[in-house]
Amino acid sequence: MTLALCATLAHSCKLIDDDLSNCGKDLQLQYQLSLQTNLELELNTVLSTELDMPTHLALNERMSNIFTDHAHDIDIMFYKEPEDQMDLHKTDIINSNQTTYTIFLPARNYHHLSLANLIGNTVVSVRDTAESTGAKLQVLEQDTVVSQETGLFAASLPVEVTDTADQVIEVKLRQVNSAVALVIDTAGYNVKKIEALIDGTASGFMLRDSVFLFDRKISVRTEQIDILRPNKVATRTETETVRHRQMCFTGVCMPSPDMPDNNGAYFTVRVYVTLLDGTITETILHVRFPLPAGWLKIVKTRLQDNGVVAPDNGQDVGASVTLDWKDGREWDIPL
Repeated sequence: MTLALCATLAHSCKLIDDDLSNCGKDLQLQYQLSLQTNLELELNTVLSTELDMPTHLALNERMSNIFTDHAHDIDIMFYKEPEDQMDLHKTDIINSNQTTYTIFLPARNYHHLSLANLIGNTVVSVRDTAESTGAKLQVLEQDTVVSQETGLFAASLPVEVTDTADQVIEVKLRQVNSAVALVIDTAGYNVKKIEALIDGTASGFMLRDSVFLFDRKISVRTEQIDILRPNKVATRTETETVRHRQMCFTGVCMPSPDMPDNNGAYFTVRVYVTLLDGTITETILHVRFPLPAGWLKIVKTRLQDNGVVAPDNGQDVGASVTLDWKDGREWDIPL
């Protein structure tokens, strides 16, 4: 899906005795939101059975406004080089597949930054935009944040404006945030409450160099999504549906590091299960596969005795458990 964006500014070249090296031409910017996601593959691979289908459909619907190439808003910045001073800054509400502007810039070198879908994302904001080298997306400076609500896109590229001909510049904006889904099969167990948090994802993103920051520890509180149960049309179906009851918790966050920690984990998911007697069991899931930008990772688990949340077979996820979490007693639970 392509968004052609242009802006119109007044031409400022003199007609007589002027240094034409300072003149410019109309610059047409063609923006394309390039969505490269594993959403469909991940859903079809991890939630592939008939009994998984309600969770599959609910998760797909929840993620549809995150992994999308539709731009609601755009933020455009041009910086003069080599001074690295902002020369043009424009924001606009697009809310459409295509919009057109026309930009006139004096002939010289620039560095261009652009962002999409910042509005409505209460967790991430753009900071330090006076110079392109300092401009960044930053997660709220809190220990724990809520899940992000928009799919963020960004682009960075050098632009040389010449006075020889009108130019057409293609800009591809790529997604910079990701998502994690924790699916828990709770069949056979009744508990008071389950909560989950995601740890180890990035705290920011340097726009010019496209580098993720891990300078602060961020915990992302997940949200539980509603899963519609299938119609019970037969005794066998009804029995299987009750036995295979699932809960799903999602968190939209920044990506994980490219390298794992000493435990082989790229990020972790902390799960707190409050049992009927009021005690809490903490399970820390050590996820041993990365979370790239634009990707969804589904961690599929099952509830066990004492509120332990165990990874499903076949997923490269480790687990450490603390029973009666407030007392801090740790147990090694065979999974």
